[in-house]
Amino acid sequence: MERCTAAPRTTVVLVRHGKTVWNQEGRLQGHLDSQLLEEGERGALLLGRRIRTDPTLTDITVGERYLQCPG
Repeated sequence: MERCTAAPRTTVVLVRHGKTVWNQEGRLQGHLDSQLLEEGERGALLLGRRIRTDPTLTDITVGERYLQCPG
């Protein structure tokens, strides 16, 4: 009898940008850059550290080049 082996598990993590001035103002977003709030910058930096140090999140990372995605 042939033995079954499980396929490797794939984890997909989706992340939105950090909190912006336009979030705070309740404005429509997605078509232009909006400045990150201090809270949004902190969150983005913490997430960046987590992505760099968590081995389960390092196979592929895709980002965008907007103000909401610092460094």
